Amino acid sequence: MLRRRGFLIAMTVALFFSLVTFLADVLPLYKSGVTGHLAAWSYWGPMDKGSYGVSMQLWEAMFIFLFPFLSTLAYSDCYYDDRQFGSIKSILARCRRSRYVISGAVVVFLGGFLMLFFPLLINQLLWLIAAPAHSISYAFSDGGIRFMMFPSVYAKLPYLNNFIYMIIPAATGGLIALSSFSLSLFYSKKRFAILTVPGIFYLFMCFIMALTGNQTLNLSNYMTPVSPVSDSQLWFLAASLAALAILNIVALLFKILISKDEL
Repeated sequence: MLRRRGFLIAMTVALFFSLVTFLADVLPLYKSGVTGHLAAWSYWGPMDKGSYGVSMQLWEAMFIFLFPFLSTLAYSDCYYDDRQFGSIKSILARCRRSRYVISGAVVVFLGGFLMLFFPLLINQLLWLIAAPAHSISYAFSDGGIRFMMFPSVYAKLPYLNNFIYMIIPAATGGLIALSSFSLSLFYSKKRFAILTVPGIFYLFMCFIMALTGNQTLNLSNYMTPVSPVSDSQLWFLAASLAALAILNIVALLFKILISKDEL
């Protein structure tokens, strides 16, 4: 996976996006008074900085339009390639089907996960260089903290809060990538369809939720720390990710235990 052109392209785009958003927010701090700077966690990419920064809006656009396609580009078409080049037959002649499918699924998930986690982590590390690690000032007032999805975590362990919001979109990207891999196990005619159908479905669901007035239930809204959602909506996020994981597991088990079409 690490040597594939798709992975390198997707990671380069994501890292470039992370660097651009960092520069968009750090340049206004140049030659400003250090005593007025917030802590590094307050400037981190998807963190809402009110009228100060633009990076949250850019990251929101990323979470809606770009990240599902970057996640699948990394390695989701590996089974498609094995089928197209005929290597699947020699692989399964030397390796159990279960081992092949499970190892492929793990690496595909990891590729989709890294597409978001690594650029977000780099963004935080850059801010640790540009801004102080700690400050007596918070990005939000006491009233603003209530709009945080995990206000108590942000108030006590803000870097842990940011780490959680590296994990949530990264895990979502991994599951979307795994959905492409699961699709390729049963459909191997068009690479473009394998790489884009899960992302198109993601965009379609965002559109339907907005059209019906339920935009707060869009998965993209849960990718940033600042989102005025209720506890029940947080359960919706957990249920959505669990349902996606279960669908992928069912598809993998069906391929391992029932489908036997490669040979």
